[in-house]
Amino acid sequence: MFAFGMTALLWWGWRKAKACFFPNLIGNLDTGGQEFSYQELVTATNSFSKKLGEGGFGAVFEGKIGDLMVAVKKLSNASESVDGYKAEVTTLSRLNHRNVVPLIGWCHHKRYLLLVYELMPNGSLDTHLHPEKPVLPWIDRYKIAVGLACALAYIHEDSNDSRLVIHKDIKPKNIMIDESFNAKLGDFGLARFVNRGQSAELEPLAGTFGYMDPYSYGTKSDMFSFGVVLLVMGSGRPAIKVVKDDHGTVLESTHIKDIVSGEYGSGGAKAVSDLRLEGNFVPEEMNAMIRVGLLCVSSDSNERPSAKEVFRWLDPPVSLENIPSPRNGGSVSGFPFTTNIDGAWSDSREGAMSSPLLDFPSRAAIQDSNSDRSTAALDNFGSWPVLDENNSGKV
Repeated sequence: MFAFGMTALLWWGWRKAKACFFPNLIGNLDTGGQEFSYQELVTATNSFSKKLGEGGFGAVFEGKIGDLMVAVKKLSNASESVDGYKAEVTTLSRLNHRNVVPLIGWCHHKRYLLLVYELMPNGSLDTHLHPEKPVLPWIDRYKIAVGLACALAYIHEDSNDSRLVIHKDIKPKNIMIDESFNAKLGDFGLARFVNRGQSAELEPLAGTFGYMDPYSYGTKSDMFSFGVVLLVMGSGRPAIKVVKDDHGTVLESTHIKDIVSGEYGSGGAKAVSDLRLEGNFVPEEMNAMIRVGLLCVSSDSNERPSAKEVFRWLDPPVSLENIPSPRNGGSVSGFPFTTNIDGAWSDSREGAMSSPLLDFPSRAAIQDSNSDRSTAALDNFGSWPVLDENNSGKV
């Protein structure tokens, strides 16, 4: 009886301590957002009645606060989401730029962690690149590329904070699109503030496979991810092409850098361009996008340009004579995409993983396609992780 009583007392104490933890979560942190009560967000979302999407992080609901339409992200498994929640609140709430998703506020109530963003009517970039969706026109692709470069120049160099921000997870799913198809960088759950001039070499490797830099850390790793995004937008290919046999066993995986660099070297940007565009693009802009993308994914991080340099090259596009030629061709596909790839990714295709080449958990995503860019292949992009995991892409 005594043992049962002690067990019950310990259980009650653990539940009470857990319930009281989140209210003090942000108290001592330097943050600029607005704190909402849980009831305010229940009212704003009409009791979380309109779900916009759902993924491993939780669900996103449409809401309205005053005259402003918002997206409320309700994090699942809050005890494991604390670090990402804190990173999002302490970084994104202090950033103010036209190409960064505005974080309106946040809420932590008992076991709930919630983030409130301005609603992006056109969702995320990955939904517009999905082969089953209408073709994203070139004018919008290029505008998104320029806007993303501008956002990176801001967080890396131009923000008023005494520190710079390393995003760590730049990919189409985290690039939101507003009503005018302007890019807004979002999801700062892995982001870190770094003092200007401070080395980021001790920062742990993190991000999404395919977009994650296997060579370096810091702002240069963000530029690697940005380069992959440019190559994906220009070529219409996924970041990683995976070939499987009839039983689902992975036979081969190839990074987009290794595919595009070969095609670009033999036929130029026209040979690389997305076939779904049917030639409807501005050659100078396509050339600049592919050239810059290949520079950014160089295995020599010293060869990669800064976001400010990229912005100057893209807006307006300069002639190729003014953009350095990529020199370092080091393959990406061997790290770690071809090593035990079936066992490396979780069943959800985006989640915790462990690879023989990595001795710590990271987030990963795998993207599959057929081996060419024929119409039939584009119709069979079934594994492209866009509307996957029931995620509508809206934040």
